[in-house]
Amino acid sequence: MNFMERNPELRELIAASEIASGQLLNYTEAIRGVYIDYAHGLPNNSAWKTGKLEHVGHAAKDVRTYADLFGLTGKELDVVVFLVTAHDTGRLIHELVQRANGKRLPWPHGVESANFAQHIFGAKRRDPLCLAMYLAIHHHSDIETPLLEAIGDKATHALICLLRDFDKMTGYENALKYVSDEEFKQKQIDTNFSVQRKSDPTWGDEKGKIDPETMLDTFLAGKALVRDDCQSYEAYMLQYLAWVFDIQNREVLEISIKNGGPKHVLTYLLLQLAHGAPEQHERLMAWAETWQDGILLSN
Repeated sequence: MNFMERNPELRELIAASEIASGQLLNYTEAIRGVYIDYAHGLPNNSAWKTGKLEHVGHAAKDVRTYADLFGLTGKELDVVVFLVTAHDTGRLIHELVQRANGKRLPWPHGVESANFAQHIFGAKRRDPLCLAMYLAIHHHSDIETPLLEAIGDKATHALICLLRDFDKMTGYENALKYVSDEEFKQKQIDTNFSVQRKSDPTWGDEKGKIDPETMLDTFLAGKALVRDDCQSYEAYMLQYLAWVFDIQNREVLEISIKNGGPKHVLTYLLLQLAHGAPEQHERLMAWAETWQDGILLSN
């Protein structure tokens, strides 16, 4: 069974909605304008100035590419394209506020992204489908996927899981840039850790080790990692690799592994740790040899 066949409640929700495909396309175009408008206020060295609009564009392309695999047709496809396009507008707002005030907003960027979407929905914001899309965007930036019991609705929970999974799958498509493009690396460090680097200029730099080492303990327990806690670039990449633990749909995990993203990240980490932290290298290698039958170490 494909994704939509496994989630008949979602299919029913989308079919019953008064929101038509044409309106969804209008919503998608309007949300792209949000990225363009707010990017003007970001400096050229920001990873998000062009990176987020590129990311959501790639995500929308992925949704269309794999639509048949997931069973997405017609309005269903338009719903998911809107979601992957809308999910990261809050990233730009968070960075603008951070650069202006020198402090991070104390809530996930999904909150602002969902508010932008709700504004674009306008008079239709109380339509059950719009409410489900709002919640999917709101929860996409949670550290871990919320449980069905916490959401209370199967259709909404399915949308949350799918959006989070496509976000990760598209993110893994940039794995080589994350581990080998020095300019890209520096933008990631400067953008993600700008607040921490004011008091510690080395925060987020490559250090040849997972710093703090407790993050490796958390990873080996199969849990998600908190990005803001990563004091070395290697820890940031371990956080990136840990996404595999939270992917909810088997199709997404299979595609991500087949396309090589997680393997690129693991290879980078093993090379870095082999030179700088051999004990950490040994522990991570032991995990890689057993996780999914060592698939990330295969040729």
